[in-house]
Amino acid sequence: MDTHVKEGQLYVQHQKFGKKWKKNWFVLYPASQNGIARLEFFDSPSGVGGGAGGGSGSGSNEKTRKLDKKIIRLSECISILPALTESCPKENMAAFCVETNDKTHVFAAEKNAAKDWMDIMCDIAFQGGGGSSSSTAADSNGGPQDLQMSDNLIYYSREEVNEFWVSIQRTEASERCGLVGSYWLKAESDVLILKEPKTKRNVLVWPYKLLRRYGRDRVMFSFEAGRRCDSGPGNFTFETKQGNEIFMLVDQAIQSQKALAEERHLSCPFNFDPDCPASLQHIRGAGGVSGS
Repeated sequence: MDTHVKEGQLYVQHQKFGKKWKKNWFVLYPASQNGIARLEFFDSPSGVGGGAGGGSGSGSNEKTRKLDKKIIRLSECISILPALTESCPKENMAAFCVETNDKTHVFAAEKNAAKDWMDIMCDIAFQGGGGSSSSTAADSNGGPQDLQMSDNLIYYSREEVNEFWVSIQRTEASERCGLVGSYWLKAESDVLILKEPKTKRNVLVWPYKLLRRYGRDRVMFSFEAGRRCDSGPGNFTFETKQGNEIFMLVDQAIQSQKALAEERHLSCPFNFDPDCPASLQHIRGAGGVSGS
């Protein structure tokens, strides 16, 4: 029997009825010898909470689940990204899109939960479930291998090449900045730098502390710049086969900045600042993390 890695409630956007939201129960499975990597969800309210401990009527719930069940095969995912333009069903929520070969699904949850769902789904869909597989292998072979794997991942992320060949995609922000064609995108410890393809002269610089959101998929890396960036506010999307590598470098740098800010008690002001990066909003303890 398949073992899931995550389950819980999400809102699903239904396009047929004017973008209305409906609660569903979701179960996320990694690839295993018993089944494919997939996201299952159920229309029936009776499905909610069914996996948390059984209870009366669980047999009836299971039958209803099988009738209502929908499946997204993670092998068919093209992208899993924040839905920056979508309005959410409740306050303090974030929406995200799961695009497959034939459909784009839009889900929403509390901001921390939405980020968690996206991170785990991206790990399974775009890295071959590397996180879960490594953990399983380490458990079966003992703790030392798990520690060694962690050390290796940190070593490579620091020493690997941090400059990537990218092609800018057309957005309102890129057009405003006059960006067209291909560039070098360099992920430094505190900033993203866009460079000219031949001279490598700096075109634009985005400090991580001014990025509102960032994300990736198989063929893209994207972020939303805050209004205090030199580029002005807006979304910048780059076509690249190394979107995940860029994301990991940026995410690690931002997490390091967050840890340093916590140590020095230099977190953002208590009042909400729209330019405070999503990963650093967490410092306030207000649960303000939004998509990656």
